[in-house]
Amino acid sequence: MTELEDALRATLRTHERDIDASTIQRDYAAIASQRMPTQRLWPALIAGAVVAIVGLVAYVAWPLGGTATDQPVGRPTAQNIAPPPAASGPFQVWLSERVIPAGGADVAAALTGPAEPMDEDQQTFGVGARVDRWDGEQWQPHRDVRLCMDFWDCVGELYPPDGQLVVEGIGLGLDASGVGPTTLVRIDGLDPGWYRLRQTSNDGVEANGIFEVVPADDVETVPLGARDPGRLRLQPAFLPTTGGFLSINRLQTSQAALDAGDPGPPVGDVLDLEMWADASWHSMGIVHVNRDATAGITGASIPELAVGAYRLVDSSQPVEAQAVFWVTDNTSATPLPGGPQ
Repeated sequence: MTELEDALRATLRTHERDIDASTIQRDYAAIASQRMPTQRLWPALIAGAVVAIVGLVAYVAWPLGGTATDQPVGRPTAQNIAPPPAASGPFQVWLSERVIPAGGADVAAALTGPAEPMDEDQQTFGVGARVDRWDGEQWQPHRDVRLCMDFWDCVGELYPPDGQLVVEGIGLGLDASGVGPTTLVRIDGLDPGWYRLRQTSNDGVEANGIFEVVPADDVETVPLGARDPGRLRLQPAFLPTTGGFLSINRLQTSQAALDAGDPGPPVGDVLDLEMWADASWHSMGIVHVNRDATAGITGASIPELAVGAYRLVDSSQPVEAQAVFWVTDNTSATPLPGGPQ
């Protein structure tokens, strides 16, 4: 059996309640007929709930077990600079892209670390960060960063390291499973080489995520989708291959409606599940939405899936809504995704 067939069969293992098996089997031949190298399916860290502390307000998601381990780094660059040591320490930054083309890419990031009690002693990070460049011997400050929360209508950016950047005063902590909130940033304008995204807590504790910028233009990256009002938001953004529960909601379509207390359009009863491979989304079937009116929770149980990037699409409203999530194999920190290894 080929590696492609193994990956497809692993992806097509389903729970009867949560996915329409006949729909998946119908699409199997169409997907298998295409060349889908499994090394392009995105690995990620096991993740759990997401907590974003805004003043005294905590955003809580559904937890999954797991903590981060040291993260691997890239291959030699054209400059023949020796690669940096793997990121270490109790806190790290998971990045959805580890190999980034010089033309840039949108990247999802999440803090990972030891599970901590939610009290005044918890390490608190923010949406301000830095990008350091590896010079072959040590890390050098290179850019200041403003991260955007995944529910904001923006993607974060890099800025000159002049100390003039002012960011929102938002505290980001880890939940009981050791996972922080999902943030977004556009990484571009960097020369080929090794870099790290560095966040620092209120107590000076650092969390790092290493990535490589390469001159190749054919490095495949996963599109995170437009930041359109009314889009889906999934919590957590990462699941293990064994599956798990995603809470799902549609973000409000306007600030005025949000201020008025309008909950926004409901999530549809059935969502399309798609997998990213060979630079496009492939239909994998459907997912049924569950609602718990008492707890005020809307979500879906995701079945066993192969490592990769996936998205859920809600077509129940006139304006389609979607969101991306990742699946990890739980066996390593974050092997380099996409492109030649």
